[in-house]
Amino acid sequence: MTRKKRFLLGAVVLVSTALGLYAYSRNGDAPVSFSTATIDRGDVVATVGATGTVEAVATVQVGTQVTGTIWSLNADFNSKVEKDEVVARLEPSLFESRLTEARANLASAGANGERSRVAVEDARRKLVRAKELGAQDLMPQSELDVAELALQSAEAQLKAAEAQLGQASAAVEQATVNLGHTVIRSPINGVVISRNVDVGQTVSASLSAPTLFTIAEDLSKMRVIASVDEADVGNLDLGQRATFRVDAFPEDTFSGTVSQVRLAPIIVQNVVTYNALVNVDNHDLKLRPGMTANVTFEVARHQGVLRVPNAALRYRPGPELLAPEPTVGADREPKAIPEAGAEVGSPESMDSPQAERGPGAPLTQSAPAEASQGGQVDAAQGRPAEGAWRREGMARRADGAGPAELGPAGGQAMMAGRPAGRNALYLIQSDGMLRPVPVRIGLTDGTYTEIAWGGVSEGDVVATGSGDVAGTGEQRQDGPPSPMRFMFGRR
Repeated sequence: MTRKKRFLLGAVVLVSTALGLYAYSRNGDAPVSFSTATIDRGDVVATVGATGTVEAVATVQVGTQVTGTIWSLNADFNSKVEKDEVVARLEPSLFESRLTEARANLASAGANGERSRVAVEDARRKLVRAKELGAQDLMPQSELDVAELALQSAEAQLKAAEAQLGQASAAVEQATVNLGHTVIRSPINGVVISRNVDVGQTVSASLSAPTLFTIAEDLSKMRVIASVDEADVGNLDLGQRATFRVDAFPEDTFSGTVSQVRLAPIIVQNVVTYNALVNVDNHDLKLRPGMTANVTFEVARHQGVLRVPNAALRYRPGPELLAPEPTVGADREPKAIPEAGAEVGSPESMDSPQAERGPGAPLTQSAPAEASQGGQVDAAQGRPAEGAWRREGMARRADGAGPAELGPAGGQAMMAGRPAGRNALYLIQSDGMLRPVPVRIGLTDGTYTEIAWGGVSEGDVVATGSGDVAGTGEQRQDGPPSPMRFMFGRR
């Protein structure tokens, strides 16, 4: 290769390198596009979901106590019936003949009883005559004994005849009842929702009573039996409001109240559920027995509260997107957590310097203590040393408010690009950078979360995600920064 060619090749390499460095430096300052959400006021309703079945409050299965053939049917599906109304009849001839036979046996038992009473009276008169003759020594003692024995035998036969008479009378009553059972009557006022027999069909009541009709008492009052998971059943209470929908009317929302939470567990494939009963007004008769209902139980409701979409609470930007942390001057006191006795949101707590941070968000002046334990702050890198980094994760409180002590004090409660509070919102500043604001969250409905306390107000715009860096196509990564990102995130 000649000297001229080597020179041209070197020039090309130098120009390419210079252009790459220039593009790299320009992209480092390129603006970032954010997806945003606005903090507003509204209702936050916490709910519990379940699936259930619509049923009538009272449902009666009408059967028969005797075996026979269906002779006639006086009710059909959807028929409205009244109490004691005849809905079906069985063929009665067999039961009528049994009743006639029982009555004949009763008459025969009555005649036998009358004959036994006559025999008793005859034996009693013979005994009286024998005693008179015995008193005059005109009859031997043996005949007197025979007369007494005959009276006792006649009285025993009378008792047996009376017992037979009672049996015959009971047989007549039984035959009469069985004949009456051939007439099937409705036990309640209601609507026939099921008919299981036809005319001419034989029904057998030998082992169990067959079901002829199913009658719902009052379809204007229904109930939903919902299967609630064991993890959610503790949130239910009597009188609690519930709403549900059915597939037949997808645009309608029905409401009711919890009337009972049954204690009996239902275990299916190791999944434990409990039945909750919801009473519903069905005056328009839209709901029908057997419909599947998707039930939502209202556990708690906060009206007119400050709320933010949940995506804003899940967002965690990289440290390069955060505004620089202000330096604590000699005349500036570090901010601390509000007093435990101070009411959240009270003027005393909000006006104090401590109130500018969320609960658990402040940083305390504990650098000497941290240094003594190997947790000193690396000033060159602007992050806690390894010992402080580990203690930060261990110091987070169970209530999610944030670490109790994170190292050096700062104007922003922030470490390694993260706010001290675990729950934080990121406000977009005029220079396009993000400012973390610790907040205390309250009720959530899965879409919105209540802001119970924090340095935000209605109308503030917060970031919910970051898009591509302009001109590079690089996708910003959300989530807590790793130590490597903390060290080399900012160019």
